[in-house]
Amino acid sequence: MTGGGTKPQLDSSLYKRLGGAPTLRLFTTALVSRVFSDPLLQPFFYGTNPVPLIDQLEKFLCVLTGGPGSWRGPSPQGVVAGFAVTPEHFDRLMFLVTAVADEMDLGATGALPELKDCLLALEPYLVNSSYRPTLPS
Repeated sequence: MTGGGTKPQLDSSLYKRLGGAPTLRLFTTALVSRVFSDPLLQPFFYGTNPVPLIDQLEKFLCVLTGGPGSWRGPSPQGVVAGFAVTPEHFDRLMFLVTAVADEMDLGATGALPELKDCLLALEPYLVNSSYRPTLPS
């Protein structure tokens, strides 16, 4: 690129483009804080200590976005087993993800759509299948 501009590194991981560990830590801390205070999502976390949740979510997002390490925690289905997670709950979570990302100006990295795509791919594993609409035959 001429004129002193920078060329985006398309070959770098989403993890790096988001800002690595420091950004993921801020993101997960802010997201968990929002989730814990959200009237729709708060009941899922009643009695839960947010600190271990932040740690686990940060590790999961690190691996999900191509960062270092490996995931040894529960599967997404295992996390929500026994909960009546509806599409409305998932949509609210994605709304909060977007709000936190906007506050952190993650859109400036150009990586926000890819992060949202990674999280949207988890929807079938998080939403209880009994709440998904079925097509008429």
